[in-house]
Amino acid sequence: MCSYLSQDIDLRVVQHYVNPEGQTVVKEHVDCLEAGRKLPSYVLEDSELTELCVRARGDEDWSRDVRLERKEKERGSSSVVQVPCSSGSLLYVWCTLITMETDSHMQQRVVVFSPLFMMRSHLPDPVIIHTEKRSLGLRESQLIQGQGHQEQLLNTENDLTHHLTFQASEDEDASHCAVPISTSVIKQIMNRNQAGLEDSQDHILADFYGLKNNSQSPWPYVSKDTDRPGSEVLAQWDSPMQVKLSAWMSGLNTLLVELIPWALLTNHSTWDLWLFEGETIVLQIPAGKTLVPPNFKEAFQLGIYWFDTNTVHKSTALKLVHDLTSPRWKEGVSPEVLTLDEEGYVEAEIPLGRNPGRQKVCQFCVSSVVRHGIQIIQIEDRTILVNNTPYFLSYRALLSDQALGTTDQACSLPDTAVLSLAPAGENTPSTPVSVACWDLLRKEGEIPQFPLPTRHMMFSCLPTIDSGPAAGSESWSLPAPIRPDFPRQSVAVPGEICSSSGLSTRALVMTYQEHLGVTYVTLNEDPCPHMVIHNQTPLSMLLRENVKEPPRTEVYCRPLPANSSLHHDLYHHFSSFPACRQREPLPTVLLKASPDPNSLQPSDLQASPEWSDPVDINCPGTQVVFLPGFGCLYIDVVHQGGTVILTLAPEGSVDSVMSLHNRTSNRKLAFRVLLSEASVSLSDDITSRSGSVELLRLTLSKLLLNLCPARLGDSGMGLVTAGMGEACLVEVHCASLQVDNQLYNYSIELH
Repeated sequence: MCSYLSQDIDLRVVQHYVNPEGQTVVKEHVDCLEAGRKLPSYVLEDSELTELCVRARGDEDWSRDVRLERKEKERGSSSVVQVPCSSGSLLYVWCTLITMETDSHMQQRVVVFSPLFMMRSHLPDPVIIHTEKRSLGLRESQLIQGQGHQEQLLNTENDLTHHLTFQASEDEDASHCAVPISTSVIKQIMNRNQAGLEDSQDHILADFYGLKNNSQSPWPYVSKDTDRPGSEVLAQWDSPMQVKLSAWMSGLNTLLVELIPWALLTNHSTWDLWLFEGETIVLQIPAGKTLVPPNFKEAFQLGIYWFDTNTVHKSTALKLVHDLTSPRWKEGVSPEVLTLDEEGYVEAEIPLGRNPGRQKVCQFCVSSVVRHGIQIIQIEDRTILVNNTPYFLSYRALLSDQALGTTDQACSLPDTAVLSLAPAGENTPSTPVSVACWDLLRKEGEIPQFPLPTRHMMFSCLPTIDSGPAAGSESWSLPAPIRPDFPRQSVAVPGEICSSSGLSTRALVMTYQEHLGVTYVTLNEDPCPHMVIHNQTPLSMLLRENVKEPPRTEVYCRPLPANSSLHHDLYHHFSSFPACRQREPLPTVLLKASPDPNSLQPSDLQASPEWSDPVDINCPGTQVVFLPGFGCLYIDVVHQGGTVILTLAPEGSVDSVMSLHNRTSNRKLAFRVLLSEASVSLSDDITSRSGSVELLRLTLSKLLLNLCPARLGDSGMGLVTAGMGEACLVEVHCASLQVDNQLYNYSIELH
């Protein structure tokens, strides 16, 4: 016994059988069938189930007896039952009998109760349904929730035509066109779907006896599922709403009445948006809201009100393209109009402001899919940031169609907006953050060309930072291009000096992924940075990579502050990912003294120091180069675990600096040994004349020995290894330990 009803009912099952003495016995089973639930199975013969009665929960009167019989060569049959209700409301339900494993010793009968009519509204807000029984002169109203919820239509009768009208709210007028429904409509639909009856009945059993698995995305049905088989057909695009009549669940006689809008427009961006058709405002949609847009007759535009200019700035026009009215991509469409297919996406940009240096650009991804016959139009921010690191990050989002700096000077940028990025929690996943807007960098009088191809980001871990140009080279990382041909980059993010390593940067890995028009930029800690540079001189310097081939993006100089240690990533590394360049030598690097930008006069630009000779970082060892404006510079190159370590030292303190960074104590030793079994025995070779006698045996199975450097705070728990001068932590893990003691007069203690 299974129920799809929204209220509890009582069941009375009448059983006729003959006992062993040959007497006829009539037995009644009365149970409560809760809404949306099932009852435990009745174990009885097929011929013993003769009658079935129902009533509303708590009432006294039962319905008429319903005898469910199956016709020849049919698995199921249905009938309408009127359930008596003392409250005065009418309750007619379908009672459907499904027979499984017909004419076999495993035959089962499943009785399913379902309503006559179900209502489902895909509108964002609740709607009032007026049910009119014109033959009786009656009219009743019912509030149906929206957003894909389905509810039972109350006070409906069998073999009676009901006329439905719809009203958005009490302040609005009801629809003029009435939709007639009756139980005869579902019979016509069921006759067309007889071919799929058997599979659908198995699906009904899975609803009650299988696992609850809702594969459909929740309202408003936006999803990024690229594996969805095929595309659905759009119900309509030239009328605001459609009423669809169909089988609520194939295999049952319940009629589903659906309110289907032509489209749903959902704003998942961080901005409150305006929609324009030409110069006319047709809709205002706040951030996070979903609305039913009017039927677009022309191309529409997105708009944002910007308080600095006290005006609404618009995007490029977008025009919807439907398969049945036009080709997927219309020939001769104006380049100023973007065409959006029923299943596709486009990128839209809205420039904010007019003054150079203070102009911003908002980037959106406008996508469209068809679900349940509805065109779902979604507006999202084009770039999403995910911070998987334990650091609180600040970032600057920059847009430019030109290089952000020169190849021989430190990158210096104008004042731009600084945004924050919260760290990831220990036991909670990272929260994605949308990039609301980008700072547009352009020269005075220059007109930007949209769409802008180059996006850059700069990061900082410093608690208090300056976004001005003076602090651009030391407080911020180098600009990282956000491009699909650079899917993985290692970014050296400035932060407070680490007490254990002395590094003033954090090595982070920035990965680029794009899915259906949305760019996902993910930040993780870099377990193996490509390069570490120790500048042990009192002079600030610039490091430039000698790129072998024409670069696909700007290669910026790395500022090296005096007496500092930091990470660095070569263009050689991230430009070739994911291709391997193990056998290809690393490029050479150049160095030059960096003057103080605050004390540098415009007349001193021509007299800036020249670059040093190329430094080969492929071969470990010490090299000496002449640095103009400084003198001899000693450079020690060490390759350690995939990381190139450069140590820059002046001539006078070269010995002490080199020994400090290359002594044996800084080389961490770690190993792990796994033994399937280890055994130690104690034998007596003296007292026994016949030979060696085993007295004691210790057997350890699956023994894991782990040696690693001790962490901070583990002092006193480690082992100081000879010649290393550093505590190491020794761990022994054992799956099982067995002691065989043959010293019968002695006990053994293990420590």
